[in-house]
This record gives sequence, structure tokens and C-alpha cells, in this order.
Amino acid sequence: ATTLVFERRRAEVGSEIDAEIRFSGERQGVAAWLADPAPIASLDFISANAYLVTSVAAKDGAVLFDELLGMVAETGPDALAELEAFEDEVGINLRDDFASAVGGEGTFAVDGPVLPIPAWKLVVEVYDPATLDHSIRTVIARANDELATSGGQPISVATENAGGLRYTSITHPSSPVAFTYVMTEGFFIAGSNRAAIEQAISVRDSGLGIAHSAVFRDLLPDNGFTDCSALFYRNLGPIFGTLPTGALGELGEYEALLLESAAPGLFCVYGLSDRILISGSGPSLAALGPLFGASSFMAFEGITEAVESTRGADQLSSQS
Repeated sequence: ATTLVFERRRAEVGSEIDAEIRFSGERQGVAAWLADPAPIASLDFISANAYLVTSVAAKDGAVLFDELLGMVAETGPDALAELEAFEDEVGINLRDDFASAVGGEGTFAVDGPVLPIPAWKLVVEVYDPATLDHSIRTVIARANDELATSGGQPISVATENAGGLRYTSITHPSSPVAFTYVMTEGFFIAGSNRAAIEQAISVRDSGLGIAHSAVFRDLLPDNGFTDCSALFYRNLGPIFGTLPTGALGELGEYEALLLESAAPGLFCVYGLSDRILISGSGPSLAALGPLFGASSFMAFEGITEAVESTRGADQLSSQS
């Protein structure tokens, strides 16, 4: 049996939400992929000025892959054969060359200038940098073989050494977005350019990552936990000051929703032995829908509004 308890409260800015998914025993399957609450070290590379941050601490990559492989095998006898055929074609073993090379912790953030292309960062725990780097290059080489066969332009891979680190940049003529990465101190750090990665390392070295900032810590739920298993943070207010005059007006009906999302907000997820807790506060989730183009945020907001209007209270409990 699984029980869901959900509570939403109106706050001074936006909403406060608490949810709990209870299981009849220990978490199993996908629900068990989430790690116990613990410090997420990859957050140390993200500055306190980040606009959007998503972090997760899960089981190690190899463990997740094995469990996912078991699920794939259950879908039919041909599923594993198709996977093996793909590995043969690309020239890699997904488990040994990718999954086993990485840990279970990672963070993605929009952190830096947003124009002309938003500066982003991806920080993932890595156990075997050499294997992961080789695997990435192998996939690109195979992709270039296919592009050459079809007459397409190749993907370029450039490497440069600076500050004792090796930076690798991946570009393609058809895309304005570059992918640059480096591996250091047990992490794979990727970004929109080398400057974004250097800034991430500088933030880590200074000890001034977002998890130590007053804005972030003031938003942590007062529920007895000092760490999360996963989190979603946003602070979109400063981003509007960087937009050209009149840019928001071009958004029409979405302008008010985006302005509503300007205030900082933080949602934390906690993986416990027999339950998953979600707690946080901030702007309406519906306000984020246009930003991501995700209708799920809108649907979630509509459901909660309906619950409020029909039941006259912000609490929903269901059991199955």
C-alpha cells in the first residue's frame, strides 16, 4: 500500500507545500533510487547568484543501470538484444564505460550571464575520469563516421590545457551552443564555455557556494533536516534586470506569470527508509510553466486550486 498526504498553504509570497509518500515497507524500485538526505557536494560549484538549480543525490550509476536493465528485460525478450546491438554499433559498453564511471550525485544550474546564450553548468560526481573521457570521445568518433557517410559536417573536439586542467570543447557548425567540460577533484564539470567552468571551480575554492548563502539557507524548510536528497531552487528576479527594455511585454499573458515567479523559492525532497518527503516554499509553480514550456506545472497548479475550491481546505489524503 502507498499513501499520499499533501498540504498546501498560502504564504506571503507564493505557497508553502508539504507532501509525504508513505510505503508499506522499505522503498523499492524507482522510489529507492533516491539516496538518503546528505550534503550535496556538487552544489559547492554553484554561485549564490544562480537563477535556477536542480540537484539530486541517488544511487551510484552502476547500481541504477543494473536496476534499469532489469526493468528493460521485463518489457520483452528483444529489449536487451536491441540494447546490445546499439552498444556494438557505437562501440561502447553502457555499464562499464559510462554508468560505472559516475556516481549518483549531480547538479544542473543556470548560473551566469543569460544573454546572448544562458550560461549553464552541469556537475556530476565521477569515479573514473579517464574511462568517461574515452567513452565520450568514442561516441563522438562514431557519430562523425555516420555524419561522413551521410555527407554531414563533423562534430569538432578541441582540447586545451590551462591551470593544470585539460578543457575539452565539443562544437558543431549547426549549433550555436558549445559543450565544454573538465574533470577535477572527483567531478565532471561541464558548461556553456570555459569561463563558466572556471567560475564554477573558483566558487568551489572560495567556499562560497550557493548552499552556504543566506538566501538559500533562509529558504530551507524548518522540518529538522539539514540536508536534502534532491532540490529545486530558483531566484529569477535578477534575470529580469538583464533583459532588453520591453522584452517582457512581448510575452503577453505570460508576463504576469513570470513576474510572479521572480521571488526566490526552494523545494527539497527527502528519501527516507519507508517514505519520501517533499517540502518547500516560493512562487506559484504555474508561473514556471511558460519558462520551461512544461504543461505539467500548469496541471499541478490547476489540481491544487481545484482541491482548495471544492474542499475549502488545503489538505488531500488518498490511499491505495
